[in-house]
Amino acid sequence: MKLSMKLRTRLFLSISALITVALLGLLLGLFSVTQMSHSQSDLIQRGFDAVRIGQKLRQHLGDELMVLIDQQPDAQRLEAIRQSFRAAFDEGFQANLGQEYASALEQASALYDEMERMASEGTPAGQTPHNLANYKPFTDAFQHLRNHLLEQQDQVVAWVIAAERKAAERSRLIAGLLVLTGLAVLAIGVLTAHGIARRFGAPIDMLVRAADQIGQGKYDVVLPVSPVVELAVLSRRFGLMTEALREYHSSNLNQLLSSEGRLKAVLDSIDDGLVILDEQGR
Repeated sequence: MKLSMKLRTRLFLSISALITVALLGLLLGLFSVTQMSHSQSDLIQRGFDAVRIGQKLRQHLGDELMVLIDQQPDAQRLEAIRQSFRAAFDEGFQANLGQEYASALEQASALYDEMERMASEGTPAGQTPHNLANYKPFTDAFQHLRNHLLEQQDQVVAWVIAAERKAAERSRLIAGLLVLTGLAVLAIGVLTAHGIARRFGAPIDMLVRAADQIGQGKYDVVLPVSPVVELAVLSRRFGLMTEALREYHSSNLNQLLSSEGRLKAVLDSIDDGLVILDEQGR
């Protein structure tokens, strides 16, 4: 059994459903755009931090190389550069740029320790490392560290490119979801309008046809049954009106037939002559 609903209730629920879907789509779009903007900002910041740390490491490495290949030792400057290099390492570890980046920094730190060891081995005991340009173990260790830092920089660039590609895919997905939401709102609107037109138009059309039949004297009509309370009440009242018209028409017809029978009986009882009736039919 279908639940009867008032017209205003049905319209309210239909329009509320349409507005709810539209608002959900709008909120989804706003949330997605906000999240994407936050992700892009975080991506840019992390990429900038990684590039900045990489530049610091390469800068300090170049400064240290100049000191180590110099003919004259400079212990104070070498110690300052090494402290700056270690500080750049610590900054990279504290930046929280991901496990892969941290692993690469740990490997770079190990290569840096190896380079320092080779620098110490290439220098007489008790002296500050210097004049190592022709010491192959040192130059090899330096080259390994330098290549590793360059590879790490390339990995950061590749990571940023991959993250941007994922962000682009996410933006296309969000756009697709918004399009689907718009289509859903459009479909709900069309279905709602069609349902309202069908539920209200069909019963009213049947009532119009029934009125035409009653106007032609045909009282056996089919009235619509609608789940809408207002239309159901209108159909029931229309049925009561039709029944009253049928009874009135039947009563008039019976009176007319009765009068016609009495008149015919009077006329049949007179063979020849003139019959005059007064106002009371006497």
